[in-house]
Parts: sequence; C-alpha cells; structure tokens
Amino acid sequence: DKLYPHSVQRLMELLRKNPDINFGMYWHHSSETFILKSEEALRKHFFEKQFLYMGPGGTIMRRAFFNSVNGYPEKYGPANDMFFNLKACCNSSVMLIPFEFVYYRRHEGQEVNNKFSYMYNNYLYMRDALTNLPLPFTGKQLAWLRKKNKRRFIVHLVNFYAKTFDFKKTRYAYIKAAFTVKDVVQGVFH
Repeated sequence: DKLYPHSVQRLMELLRKNPDINFGMYWHHSSETFILKSEEALRKHFFEKQFLYMGPGGTIMRRAFFNSVNGYPEKYGPANDMFFNLKACCNSSVMLIPFEFVYYRRHEGQEVNNKFSYMYNNYLYMRDALTNLPLPFTGKQLAWLRKKNKRRFIVHLVNFYAKTFDFKKTRYAYIKAAFTVKDVVQGVFH
C-alpha cells in the first residue's frame, strides 16, 4: 500500500480546518467533504446503509483520539477494523472525505480474501459492538439488531456449507462464533 502524492498535505488541511474532528474516512459517494455527528452516522450505518467499514488505509485520526479509544482490537481477525470504526464513531463525529488517499494493493494472501474467517468474525464483532459499545439506540432497536446479526450468521453458515459441503469447517465456524441453539432459534425467528 502507498499514499498518493499530496495525500498527507490534503488530509492535514482538512484536520486543520476541522479541529474538533478526531476521525475521518474515505467516502466515495460525495464530491464534498462533510461531517456527520456520531449519533446520525451510527443511525445511518445501522438502519439505512452500512458505510463504517473502511479499513485503516482509508481512515485518518488524531493520535490522541486513537490512544483514548485504546486502538484497534485484536480478537476479530479481519474484522478488527470494522469494530474499531464503530467504536471510534461512538466517541467522535466522523468526517467523510471524497478522495482516495491511499493505494490499496490487492493480492491473494490478504486477510480481506479470507471469507471463512470473516464469516464468524463479522458475527463476533457485531455481537460485541451491540452489547459493549455506547450505541445511541433503544433497547428494542438493539434487540432487533442482535437478532438480525444472528440471522445473518445463520445465512452465511448455511451458504458456506451449501457451497463446500465441509461439515467440519462449518462446525468450526459455529464453535468459533460461540453460537448456541438459543441463538439459532432467535436468528431463524427474527
């Protein structure tokens, strides 16, 4: 990966113009830089269209802020950055930046290509986010999102098995996700 020429300069200018902003990310759906307050960004992400999924190469943040939220977790494999973005957004408005500032090199060995690991880690990070982060939602909304997360994991698990017929690996994902029979029932009847 590499920064494009003038990326640092352009990003620093944005941060100087917006001294109250701690966290920003690339957003390709606009030609203008704009800022969403924490609650508005989280509502849009969870109830309209997910957009807080950018990897570290497409984000910028102040070091003090990064340290204050204890950096990236390490327990969600390739989904660590998605949990971090939700945590960051719970603690800051987010600046959406309309230009790419890093060239993201693609190759076969990247974690982003590990669909199997994403399957259970996406469930885990979202489960923990819905339980542990200070999301601005009602109890009813959180319950609905938790059931939706369970249903999504069941769908991914069934699709994985249907494509691979690998029972051992499917069972492994089920176990890694710490999924229970109760979770299956709640997900199916979501």
